[in-house]
Amino acid sequence: MQQVAMALSSCSSNNKNTTKLERGMDRLVEEKVAPWITGIFTLTAYMNHSCEPNAMVVNQEFVYAHIDLVAKRDILPGEEILISYIQGVQQQKSTNQRRRELQAKYLFTCGCSKCTSS
Repeated sequence: MQQVAMALSSCSSNNKNTTKLERGMDRLVEEKVAPWITGIFTLTAYMNHSCEPNAMVVNQEFVYAHIDLVAKRDILPGEEILISYIQGVQQQKSTNQRRRELQAKYLFTCGCSKCTSS
């Protein structure tokens, strides 16, 4: 991590060498090293997919290693929190198109209520 911070600090506007990741480096991380860095967020790693999710990821920050998750509707006690693994326009595609994309990227066939009702 120190090597990543030093490499990024040499690209930043303040041009000071540092061995710490600092606020505002997220864009640099994405541009310079994100393709080579992987993280596992244990809570969201357990969340299953739905084409009609009850929650969504709204913010992901590498430097502070946090994800903001927001409910899209009231979630009942004991109800599973579901997120969509596909975003935006992809959710509006046909059931077959969504299933093909999920199979190709995530190796499963979607069986959510939106896919099984159509």
